[in-house]
This record gives sequence, structure tokens and C-alpha cells, in this order.
Amino acid sequence: MSTAIPQSQAPHTVLGSGPAGTALARELVRRGHPVRLVDRRAAGPEIEGVQRIAADVSTVDGAVAGVRDAAVVYHCVNVAYHLQVEVMPRVQEAVLAAVEASGARLVVLDTLYPYGETGGAVMTEESPWKATSRKGRMRAELDERYLAAHRSGRVRVALGRSADFVGPGVLNSSLGAAVFPGALTGGDVVAMGDIDLPHSYTAIADVAAGLATLGERPDGDGRVWHLPTAPAVGTREIHAMVEKRVGRP
Repeated sequence: MSTAIPQSQAPHTVLGSGPAGTALARELVRRGHPVRLVDRRAAGPEIEGVQRIAADVSTVDGAVAGVRDAAVVYHCVNVAYHLQVEVMPRVQEAVLAAVEASGARLVVLDTLYPYGETGGAVMTEESPWKATSRKGRMRAELDERYLAAHRSGRVRVALGRSADFVGPGVLNSSLGAAVFPGALTGGDVVAMGDIDLPHSYTAIADVAAGLATLGERPDGDGRVWHLPTAPAVGTREIHAMVEKRVGRP
């Protein structure tokens, strides 16, 4: 006798419990979906409406356990910068195999790295992928594999690309721990790079809303989408906004 969960009750399963994965889990609950949040330890704080699952999705067995019975799988896994070239392809291989076996749809939280240097041109969903850095080439290769898996009928995939995150819980960002703790306490605020060069940031709530929408819209499968992102501004201007908001230089 089949024990498959009816599609209407099948969970939306989020892989990765960092700021994006956690925000997405909350957004999916808000939209009325049953939600599972998967990471290696399942040790984070309780989130109402979210079932936490412990699984190592860098292995096929772990990924299969993590996505079992899912209607939609959201890949929000990330690892330390120095490990990405080694680990992220392994995670991709395991997740694709698990999602293919489960029959779920796959939504991937993606980055802008595949575009490489644009010479100041605005990045769009039609921009060419010209990455030359090791990490950029790796990200482009991953995305080519995702889209190839979709074209071949192996897995239904949509990619949602985000700029640097900003918002609650976001620390590992140029608008994270380097800025807000110091701004709120009167301490140092650190700026990196050319502070007058326009730079885009994506609010973590918009990352969550965009990914959730892709999960609800199968007609968006098979391509890259840009998640809702604020217009680019320079770091100097952003710091001035922060100063005005907190009431101190």
C-alpha cells in the first residue's frame, strides 16, 4: 500500500538554516505551507510551523533523507568561502540526485558570481556569464548543470539570483557585522572597497519572498530569475542613511 503524502500536504523543504533559509522557512509558513528546515544538526531555535530535520546534504544518503516526501525543495545551503569550490559541487550532485529520486521541484538560491566583471553595466537576467575567477567559474558551472538537468527532464529547476544580503540575522555581509553593531553602539563602522562605487543589496525578506514565489510557480522553471533587489547605491550613501536612522555619526 502506498504511503505517499498527498501533494497538498507535502512539505516545502528548505535546505540550509542560515539567514536566507530561516527567512524562507518563515515566509513559507506565512503562506500556509507545511515546512521542513534541514541542516546538519537541527539545533536552531524553534520556529512555529517548521519541522527541523538533521541531515548532511553533501552526501546522497543525507540529501535523500532531507528531501523525502517534499513537494518543493529550496537549496539555500552555503559553506565557508574557502570551502566553496570544493564543497558546493558535491552538495549539488547530492541534491540533484535526491530531488530526481523524490520527484520534487527544485528552487536554488543563486549568486551573481557567474556574470563576472560587467564594466559597470547593470546585471540583468539576460547578461552574459563571463566569470573568470575560480569561484565565479565554479558557480557558472553549477548553474549550467542545473539548467541542463532541467532541459533533460531530470529535475524541474528554477534559479533565483540575489545580490549581497542585508537585513535581520545577516552578519556575513558588507552590510552586516561590519556596519550595524558599531553603528548601534557608537563603535567602529567598517567600509570595504570603493565607497562611492554603486553596489546592489537584496533585503533578506525579499530573498525569502522571491524564492517562495518561485516555489509556488512551476511556470518559472527552467531559467534564471533575479530576486527583488534595491537600486544600487554607494557605501558612503548607505552609511549616511544608517547614521541618520540611528542618530549618531
